[in-house]
Formats: sequence, structure tokens, C-alpha cells
Amino acid sequence: MESDVWVRNALSAPEFDDQVFVRIGYLNSQDEALGWVRCIIPADAAWSRKLLRGLLPPGTRKLAVDVVGKHRRGLENDTMADDIVVKLTRPGVARQPVITKLPMLQDYRTNAMTLIWETDFNLCLHSVEWGLAGQVLDQKLTSIETLQVDDTHYVHRAELTGLQTETGYSYRVRSGEAVSKVYTFTTAPHRDTAFAVAWWGDNHEGVGTLKTHVSNIVQHAPNFIAVAGDMVNSGNSITEWHDYWFKPLEHMDVAQTIPVLFARGNHDGEHALAYAYSVLPGNGGYYSFPYGNSWFLFLDSEAPSSSVPEQLIWLNNELRRPEVQQAAFRVACFHKPPWTDFWNGGGYTGEDWVRSDWTPVFEQNSVDLVISGHTHAYSRGSTNGVMYVVSGGGGGTVDTERVARWPLFQAEYTDTHFDLMEISGCHMDWRAFNARNQLIDQFRLRCRAPELRWGSQPTSGSPLQLITEGRPGNRYILDRSSNMTTWTPVITNAIPTRGLPEFSVEVVPKDTREFFRARQR
Repeated sequence: MESDVWVRNALSAPEFDDQVFVRIGYLNSQDEALGWVRCIIPADAAWSRKLLRGLLPPGTRKLAVDVVGKHRRGLENDTMADDIVVKLTRPGVARQPVITKLPMLQDYRTNAMTLIWETDFNLCLHSVEWGLAGQVLDQKLTSIETLQVDDTHYVHRAELTGLQTETGYSYRVRSGEAVSKVYTFTTAPHRDTAFAVAWWGDNHEGVGTLKTHVSNIVQHAPNFIAVAGDMVNSGNSITEWHDYWFKPLEHMDVAQTIPVLFARGNHDGEHALAYAYSVLPGNGGYYSFPYGNSWFLFLDSEAPSSSVPEQLIWLNNELRRPEVQQAAFRVACFHKPPWTDFWNGGGYTGEDWVRSDWTPVFEQNSVDLVISGHTHAYSRGSTNGVMYVVSGGGGGTVDTERVARWPLFQAEYTDTHFDLMEISGCHMDWRAFNARNQLIDQFRLRCRAPELRWGSQPTSGSPLQLITEGRPGNRYILDRSSNMTTWTPVITNAIPTRGLPEFSVEVVPKDTREFFRARQR
């Protein structure tokens, strides 16, 4: 199959509005998709000619031609396509492809896994062979979507579905006769299972530092990796995506065995390659998902509210969802920080619009932790009940010049680093490490949900000590009821910020059966 198409976006990078591409699907006699080939989105607002080539899978009976315009903002979809020509020809001289980028896992789900890999040739069949870890690769996925970047860069995207929660799987990718080695991964955990997330931001050209971080991170065995943006210096450089992003994450098979998700930085931006080399959830710019007992939100700080009000509306609506509010922890990640104390060259102390537009939303909706990058240093502190971490030590040139002294920051470090978040039940433990894997900062957050326990054994007619445990500084109301329908407040109190995170009250039973509950004020 050969296709010649013209496509155009209304805006150029890094201000893409809606995004257009053409996709050719191979269908069997039941109209089931056997695979797809699609073009990259245009790199600017000019008309772009895209050529597509692919080998029809056996059983192909129809071709489906889709013009896809991903509506991102505004009231209208502004994507354009024209002069689409599709024809069938006999393939030329066949050759075997080379796998130029090993598979990278990008998923958060308990029942699925998405992965991408790249080859330098496409006139062959692609597949993923997989099965339960430790067993034979008895499953084969052949419905692969191939994104043609150019004549020597083909990005293959696969989605394994029907998987089991918190279960290990083995897999390998195959393109023609080229085959990877066998890797393993584990799907996302059950809600009550402890898990760990590794974090960094702004690795840029620091390939050596990033490889060192990877070596250290593997020792901590995270469930997934999260990056606060700026994986490359220039998002439109195909060489940098190869050298600065994919290759360091092939070290110790880290991205082949641990899923990697990220927020878009100003250097990655809205460039076409940044979308070609990722399969992020949502619209690829901002998205959210549950993981274990917590909820994660990734935002695009390259889309300010003045130009993309849809993101702020989405953020408010997303945080108000019952399942998000019922999560043990709510964690937000984006690139540009609301506050920073360090910036080489001066003139930047944080993102004004993030402070004015996003931080009030975090405070009003009980976000627990906000992680950003952009500044190539480490800062940590809390304000108005939200903990903020600036973690930009992935490998870019370190910012050492102090430009501010924001009062919220309690810990700072001006060198390369990475972080580990561990969540178990109602506790989150955060540790920051330098490139020598040495601890440089740590803190513990308790979830906002209160817990009740008796401080004394019940004795007939005697007062009982009832203890409420919660987040330090938060206020809770203790209620009592005889029927779990009508509740009467007993006391409203705040958890002390020093000492044990609890308060107690003596209660005298009034009936043979009574119920008590605690709730946030």
C-alpha cells in the first residue's frame, strides 16, 4: 500500500490547536482491523505532503481511509486534509528491518499495556509475542499501528489487552525477521497494594547522568517512572529523541520493563516528534488516571489558561469527580513550577499564571503533592495544605544562582538528583537522592482521610478514649449516632502539627449500641 496525502494544522508548534493525520487501516472480510499505518502530524501550519507505505497483512480485504483531527481547544476543529491518494502496488526489493529503538512501555492500567518501538523499514509484518511471565510466549498480537516519521523511521504502537491485575508478563517485539530479546513487566497493582514511583525532570542532554540515575532507580524497583518534562533540548530534533531519551532508557532494560509516563516540557513542547514518540493517555497533553489507592494528574504547562481555557475547566472537573476525591492521595505533575528559588541568569522566579490559576484549584480540591521541573535544582515545601516539589535534576545544567527566597521551601539542593515516592495505605514516603544514590531529603505525608481507634478497652459504665488520627493541621469533626442515620457532632478539633498526628476525646456510652465517625471539616 502506498499513500500520498496533504495535511495541515491551523497553528504551528508549539501552539498546535487541533492535530491532523491520515490513517490507513487494513480490514479483513469481517471489517476487523488487521493493522494500521498513519502519518505524523504536520510540524507547522503550512500544507505538508506525507507519504505512507506498508505491507498488507494476509487476509486484508478492504482499506479504511481515516482523516483524524484531534480536537484540542476552541469551538471548531481546524484540521485540514486534501488530495488523498491510496494505491496498491507490488513491493520493491525486500530487505530486513533493523530495530532502531527498543520497546518502551507507556501505560498505567491494571488490565492492559501499551508499548512502542521503532524500525528503519516497514515493508514487513510487525507483531508482539507475549504470555505470562515464566511461561511460553503463547499469545501473538498482530494488529499494530505504524506511524511513519520518514523513510527510515517507523514507530510501531501496540496495545496488549485482557491482562490480569498485578501480574507479570513476558513479551518480545518482531518486525520481519528482526526480533528483540524477551522482556518482562508487571501490570498496575490492586488498590490495597503498596507501590513506588520514580521521578525526575529535565534530563536534557545529560545522558551520562540519566544513565546513572537509571542504575540507581532500578535498585529501588519502582512500579512506574514519571518525568516532569524536558526529555530533550529540541523537540523537533529526531537525533535528540534517539540519543537523549530512548537510548538512556534502554540502559538496564529500564523502559522495556517499567512503564514511563511524562508531562510535556517547554523543550519537548507541541512538536510533532514529541507526539510521534509517545502514546500518552488522554489527548497526549494532559491526562489523569488511578493507580493503586491514589490518583495522578499530568498537566501541560505549555498550555496556559489564557490560550487553552479547556485545560483549566478539565482540571476542575477532574478533581471534583467522586473517585478522585475518594483516592488516598492526589498527585499532580507538570513542567513549569509556580515558585522557584534558583535560575541561572535571573529573571525567573516561577510561573505567574500557574500560581494564579492552578494553585487555588489544588488547594480547593485537596491535592496532596505537586511535582514540577524546569528549574534544574531541588526545592521542597508546603503551603495551604499542599506539598510542592521542584525536581529538575535529571541531567540538565544545574541552576545554582539564587533568584528568590520563597517562604514555603524547607529543603533545597543544587545538584542532579532523582526521587522515589512510596505509597502504602494511608502513608506516602518521599525520598530524594543525589547521583551517588545518597539521601538528600525526605518527608512523609499522611492521607487526609481520618481513622478512628479506641485508646482504652471498653468497661461497663466507664468513659472510653476515642482517638482520631489524620493529616497534621487538618480539622476533623467527630460524630456519634445510635442508628447511623442521625449524627450528632461530639467535637471539632485540629490534628497538631507537632508530635503525634492525632487527638483524643473521652466518650461515655449512652445506648447499648453506638456508632462513631470522623470527617474532614
